[in-house]
Amino acid sequence: MRAELPVLSFICAAILAIILSQNLRRSSVANLTLVGCLLACNLLHAINSIIWADNEAIHIPVWCDIVTKILLGSNIALPAACLCLFRNVEEISSIRDRALSSHSKRDLRMFDATMCILLPIVYICLHFFVQDRRFDIVENFGCQAAIYPSTFAIIIMWFPPLFIFFSLYNSKGFATFNIYHHHHRQDLSRHLSTSETPLTPKTLICQLSCSTIQTLLLAVLFVYSMSAEVSFGLKPWSSWSAVHKQFSEITTLSVSTSSDTERVRVEFTWWIIPVLSLVYILFFVLGEICQEQCHSASTWIRRLVFKEVDSGAVAMPARYI
Repeated sequence: MRAELPVLSFICAAILAIILSQNLRRSSVANLTLVGCLLACNLLHAINSIIWADNEAIHIPVWCDIVTKILLGSNIALPAACLCLFRNVEEISSIRDRALSSHSKRDLRMFDATMCILLPIVYICLHFFVQDRRFDIVENFGCQAAIYPSTFAIIIMWFPPLFIFFSLYNSKGFATFNIYHHHHRQDLSRHLSTSETPLTPKTLICQLSCSTIQTLLLAVLFVYSMSAEVSFGLKPWSSWSAVHKQFSEITTLSVSTSSDTERVRVEFTWWIIPVLSLVYILFFVLGEICQEQCHSASTWIRRLVFKEVDSGAVAMPARYI
């Protein structure tokens, strides 16, 4: 048994659950989606790695039916959440008419809900068109979604996330420009103080850096997975009946008999979740430390210069967008 698989997943899930419980009411839809997906994927990976430790037997088919859809939905939900976070950072860091802030917030919430909730549901439904068998079971890693290797599968399963990545870097560019522009003019703090956000320049940069790293990791995963899928050869998607004639079949894969490309793809797909989780946890902690340092500095200045007395109130940490 590979003990590191469930142990690391459970540790990441526990920390993410604590973060989620502390920021449930103050977080945006995008951040809740990001943390929720990582939490769910870590839990599912941990359970799968325990059930299928050193075996590829068919244990719980119904469990795999549910798990494969959730894991598949996270393929689009995670980059979509990163896109929404980039848009939120760009919105906060830009100079816009404050009279339009209520409309902007409503539009952002609608966009977040569409990208983070509706889009993954549509993506999961589209999977049925290229699901040629029930699911796959991989030794030590558990059940995975089955995709019929075809050009049609590339279009509906791989192109949507890649299109989101393209949009991500457009939004990242605007957000980075806004932050650099304000920072160069030394008025980013003043701009944030006039907006309805508890964020500081350091926490804003932490959030942008975190989303950038996560996006790069996801982009590498999708590009490699798509190239690995193509390397095995593509088949024609002739008709619904031809593709789904063995829909009830369950394929098992042993580590000893699988190809090197397949093993790397499975390992990469699994390890990307804990890595993304650790990146989020690291930058979340850094953001909270920066926020606490800024609060302590402002309190010290008020006491020293304005002779204010601390009332004992504790500042709430900044919302991790």
